[in-house]
Amino acid sequence: MNEHAPPRALTNVRAEEAIIGKIIGDAGAYWSIAGQITADHFTRPHHRDIFSAVARACEAGAGPSISLLESRLPEEWEGVGSVEAVLQILIEKAGDVSSPTDFIDEIVSAWDQRQAVGQPARNSRIRLVPFDKIKLGRRRRDLVKGIFPREGLSIIWGPPKCGKSFWLFDCMMHVSMGWPYRDRRVHQGPVVYCAFEGQSGFEARVEAFRLHHFKETPLKPVPFYLQPVTIDLVRDHAALIKVIRETLGKTAPVAVALDTLNRSLRGSESSDEDMSAYVGAADAVRDAFKCAVPIVHHCGIDGTRPRGHTSLTGAADAQLAVRLDSNDNIVVKVEAAKDSAAGTTLTSKLHFIKVGTDEDGDAITSGVVVAADQDDDADNSKDRPRLSPKTVAALRALHNCIAEIGSQPPAGSRAPQASRGVTLDQWRDELLKAALINRKGSHREEFKRIRVTLQNAAIIGIYEDFVWRVT
Repeated sequence: MNEHAPPRALTNVRAEEAIIGKIIGDAGAYWSIAGQITADHFTRPHHRDIFSAVARACEAGAGPSISLLESRLPEEWEGVGSVEAVLQILIEKAGDVSSPTDFIDEIVSAWDQRQAVGQPARNSRIRLVPFDKIKLGRRRRDLVKGIFPREGLSIIWGPPKCGKSFWLFDCMMHVSMGWPYRDRRVHQGPVVYCAFEGQSGFEARVEAFRLHHFKETPLKPVPFYLQPVTIDLVRDHAALIKVIRETLGKTAPVAVALDTLNRSLRGSESSDEDMSAYVGAADAVRDAFKCAVPIVHHCGIDGTRPRGHTSLTGAADAQLAVRLDSNDNIVVKVEAAKDSAAGTTLTSKLHFIKVGTDEDGDAITSGVVVAADQDDDADNSKDRPRLSPKTVAALRALHNCIAEIGSQPPAGSRAPQASRGVTLDQWRDELLKAALINRKGSHREEFKRIRVTLQNAAIIGIYEDFVWRVT
């Protein structure tokens, strides 16, 4: 006889199976009994596990689909069977049940009887630890020392085209390789990078990293996995978890990067319900692998904080702000971090290299992130004239334009042949598109003031119709 099982008179397995079988895949059925019973009302461990998984899914707004539950539950319960078989059996057993509420009284009555004879629920997730039993663990707490926690959600936010994705990719590659990142220890392991936007340029980014870091040494297998399909994370996170498990087997990823939030959310960033559901889905990924989940996100209109509802930042274990300074350095600052000090700043540069040629014979270029000195941050430079916010934004727009459509100088140009640039019209169109100059106003005069200011500061060079970055 199993000494851990309550006496038969104090259990009602049929009632447990009816309730569990009915709430699998049915959020409405769960909500009809939510608040009346908890996982601890069930005597069978696998019933408690399933009830808890359904509750977490429903409360995160994801819905308790079978695929989601399979991703959150053990692959098998010893002596019971596989998760797929158990879920299917329970569904079939509850086929003739009209409502789970019909069995609430029986479950609660059995619970009360067990309490009366001093039989507390076993294997409960809730427990009390006495003060003198609380001991400090030695487990490594960081994915990247002082930058990313080993487990939890991290928000990497900033304006468009400021280098967020380039920087995160570089950092995650170092993690997958086990290389220190800017002299900071990393927790090495497989990395899954979900590129929900800009997929067409990602292969060039990978090739640039490969050429820069493995030019002199042979390339060894890298546990880095690209997921290049745009998905709805709330709807599809269970499928994502399943694919990761099928691909990596028993080895869990140390990080699953989500780039960007906007492209993987089917809803409003400003809605508390939609953003809470997204956080719940990201938490499910974190919980499935006990890993770090960096999320790339944009800034709000005023540029002072991450865009959308504050439920995102409230759930984050770390928050990193990214910006371009007037020297086009990528400046990453740790704004907030649980259980560690904030304020760490990393400064990087994008070094553009040729990675190949297209079918027309034109060069394909991409950027690779390299370290830059902190003193390169132009905001602290005494030798360069201070630029207005609009001029800095216009310079950033030029950088973005060159990165996307830049070319080498035309033959006979006085511009350095190694430089890349664009035409003045292309730059002006970028400023108009970003509303940095007013199409209905004197935009020609505004554009002239911007380019003269930058040219006089020796930041850009202009020859005829071609403009390039000098510094």
